[in-house]
Amino acid sequence: MIIHKKVIMLLFICSLVIGCTKDTDLTNTADSKINSNQTATDLKSENAIKENIDEQDDAIEVSPATSTAAEGNDENVLDPAQEIGESDDDAIPIAANLKFEYIDTERDARIEKIVNQAYQKLTDDFEMTFDSDITFKIYKDQKEFWERVFGGENNGITTGFANHVENIVHLTSPTDISIKSEADMLKVPVHELVHILLPSNTLDIREGLAYYLADQLKDFSTDDIPTNVVNIITYQGEGDQIRMQYNLAGYKAKFIIEECFDMDYLKYKTYMASPNDYTVLGYEHETDFSNALTAYLQSLAK
Repeated sequence: MIIHKKVIMLLFICSLVIGCTKDTDLTNTADSKINSNQTATDLKSENAIKENIDEQDDAIEVSPATSTAAEGNDENVLDPAQEIGESDDDAIPIAANLKFEYIDTERDARIEKIVNQAYQKLTDDFEMTFDSDITFKIYKDQKEFWERVFGGENNGITTGFANHVENIVHLTSPTDISIKSEADMLKVPVHELVHILLPSNTLDIREGLAYYLADQLKDFSTDDIPTNVVNIITYQGEGDQIRMQYNLAGYKAKFIIEECFDMDYLKYKTYMASPNDYTVLGYEHETDFSNALTAYLQSLAK
């Protein structure tokens, strides 16, 4: 009887051990299935993400602003119907009639932004419309610019030229700083744009107004002030002397717009049509105007 009880007890203990082992196997099997399912899910997710990225890559299109020149053509012609800005918030729509071509050089969005802003301001200030296309051709350096536009002996001074008959502006890339600093080179596009929008046959008006509106004015001394301030630009002298003539003509435009017309650009536009009528400026005679301008220049001399 005692032996029988011991046998029963032993069988009971064995059944418990076997049951635990089965439970453990079932748990391990379940965990294995869960892990297997998780791995499959993870792989499926990763594949889906990868496919999504691939689809996005396939959907990316080259912007016209970054397109290269057509095969067999060395000019990068850009579609002006684009926006230039440092961020989406300050993006400025380029006027539809402004065209930009890059000849053997990379696109420079700074030029387009500067030109577009100046175009908007000039047409607003002078209350004018200009529907014709204006094409800006940018060359890789001053040497290339000169050879393409003028040919012959290079004067080593000119970095831009405006043909107001055909409405074409030729520019040296601002990355060429062999003649001027990059900051000064970036002012040339506005200077030439003024020639297109506000042409004049009078040298002091044509170059002076462009110098003033392009913010190209530099310091000068009393020795730089010419005796004849009625006709400042003579093209006599070396490169630096001619630049100073442009500079002083710019101050002349500044004097007329700010002092005589109190920032009324429309009055200056009227004056451009009759530059020898000094009564428009508030002076009876040329001598009166000349004396007033000379005194003004002397007051600003460094």
